[in-house]
Amino acid sequence: PAYAENERGGTADDWRRRGAELGQIADDFAAAGLVLGYHNHFWEFDVADDGRTAIESFFDGAAGSALKWQADIAWIA
Repeated sequence: PAYAENERGGTADDWRRRGAELGQIADDFAAAGLVLGYHNHFWEFDVADDGRTAIESFFDGAAGSALKWQADIAWIA
């Protein structure tokens, strides 16, 4: 999945909420035997209001869930 352009920014709390929401969806998928992964893009490496990257806050929100990270090395580089 990817967020629409108007949903890509926000605070660290916004990103944690997004991670928690997708983490719950991943848990629902896992119960059905499916795996859900989040594929990163360049905007998740923007620094949020807490000094951390959005991707860090996103996966903090998803902590403990079945959500996997589909790392895109080109975007990371």
